[in-house]
Amino acid sequence: MRPTHYIYSAAILISLSACDIQKSHYTEPEVSGLIGGRAYPDHGHVCQVIGENSLTLQYLDDSTLLIGCPHHERGAISDRKAEGAKELIRVGDWILLEAPLR
Repeated sequence: MRPTHYIYSAAILISLSACDIQKSHYTEPEVSGLIGGRAYPDHGHVCQVIGENSLTLQYLDDSTLLIGCPHHERGAISDRKAEGAKELIRVGDWILLEAPLR
């Protein structure tokens, strides 16, 4: 390999590492005043079912599920919207979405 290939390879690895660090770091819902529940839609996902408290009371409905995703997780938020969820509001580091019950 030529020296320029090593430089390009190192730059790519550093860029990918930075993406992984940002993607995996977020505050828990409780830091934003929310009550986090189970992962949504299932184990291993960053979005969570959000429980009832004074911040969420106005968004709770018997026909929907209130979920929250870290605000920087645009892919997860887009996935939830593609499944029919509606973005409501940002609370701290979290975006609240209203998802139809399955």
